[in-house]
Amino acid sequence: MPLQEVQILRFMVSVAENLKHPTEDIAKSAVAAVHALSRGYFGSMSATWQGELVKQYVGKLEDSNPAARRGFALALGALAPAVLGAEDEDQVEPEEEMVVDEVTGEVSGGGGGGAIRRLDAAVNGLAKAATNIQEDKDERDAEARRNAVRALVTIVEAVGVGDIASVGGGEQGNHRRLQQNHVETVVNALLTCLTDYSTDNRGDVGSWVREAAMLGLEQVLPPVAAHHARSVPQPAWLTTAMVKRVMDQLIQQLCEKIDRIRSRAGASLLALLTLEPPLPSVPHRELLTRVLQNEESPGTAVDWNSPAVAFPRLVLLVQAPEYTRAAVSGLVISVGGLSESLVKHSWDALLRLLQKEPLDTRLRVATALTATLSTFKGIDRVIIPVFKTAHLFLTNGCLDELDEADTTHTDIPKDLLLSAQHEMRGSNDVVKLEAGVCVCVCVSVLLRCVFQRIRTHKSGERWPTARH
Repeated sequence: MPLQEVQILRFMVSVAENLKHPTEDIAKSAVAAVHALSRGYFGSMSATWQGELVKQYVGKLEDSNPAARRGFALALGALAPAVLGAEDEDQVEPEEEMVVDEVTGEVSGGGGGGAIRRLDAAVNGLAKAATNIQEDKDERDAEARRNAVRALVTIVEAVGVGDIASVGGGEQGNHRRLQQNHVETVVNALLTCLTDYSTDNRGDVGSWVREAAMLGLEQVLPPVAAHHARSVPQPAWLTTAMVKRVMDQLIQQLCEKIDRIRSRAGASLLALLTLEPPLPSVPHRELLTRVLQNEESPGTAVDWNSPAVAFPRLVLLVQAPEYTRAAVSGLVISVGGLSESLVKHSWDALLRLLQKEPLDTRLRVATALTATLSTFKGIDRVIIPVFKTAHLFLTNGCLDELDEADTTHTDIPKDLLLSAQHEMRGSNDVVKLEAGVCVCVCVSVLLRCVFQRIRTHKSGERWPTARH
């Protein structure tokens, strides 16, 4: 049905009001309206008006109202590719500030705004909205960050990657696709979202953001990998470092304690490993495939929700030096968790593996523990599980052969001791203090035994007598 310009403007004013509605169903209906109107009617609107609309939506991503951030994030992702990536003749920044009438929606002043600037504004704005956690706790909103992630992924799927694409001609015409800098921004934002462990009175709400980010990587990387394969030998869109970061982050999520997150990470990793054309530069692809695929029952997915099934597979990743730290970073959250079943299955699987592995593997695990303590100083969500894991690690004799190792590794127990002392200083958390004391006692016993064995081995040397 044809609409006059004034009708479209009034519709968009009404839609904008409903995008910030706190009721999710109403906001979603407004997003659906943006999707339909932008594809059916925006072709008749001026480039100036389209550019200002994108600018307004991006500005709303920093609104103090969380409901507004949720709705306008999804609305940005719902805009037609021809709006976000239109081929405008005017690529110059407007000299005169644009003014929009809040009643009629009419725009005055300014210029059109180019396609690249629109894409830049949308992608950068959503990336910031997805990763930025407000200082004011009352303004923090996990749903807004999750919606920003979903919108980023929707833009990648709708606009595409590469040079110029046709969307069927007619009103939509041609549009520019995302370039390498956009892809890097999107992937980096999704990886940053995998570190979102924010909590509120509902629990680990950051898991909603992490889950959306994992699904996003699964949807974003296939078209990027396809373009990467076509663009060789041009500069790589998927660098070795980027692929390694993706694998590390997904492996860490796969080894953690929330069943739903493990299941999502397992599905996303397997999807990326089986891409055609394949994702380039994946370390230990065969090991990952063996862990992720259910060889005993082909065609059936591994039950990642079951700790008894999941962790005997996951601990195998510790064998690969490239993945040891990522796997340990996730495993410590499970081993040092509160669920008795989760702790039992995760630690039993890890201990059985370590007892069969050479000392080098156990030293890598111990180094990963000390590195995790250093990275997450003062963050009790990680520190306490690491202390509990280190206690189990030491009491089960995993470093009893330390004196026979390279002397560079003798700093591991000292680093554990110093970290425990630092974390306990000034703390009044009983659980943290108890876990830290256990680590200190175990390390002290280990160091004493190591020094005694070293002295015994050096039987040909005279040792000075200490006077008290």
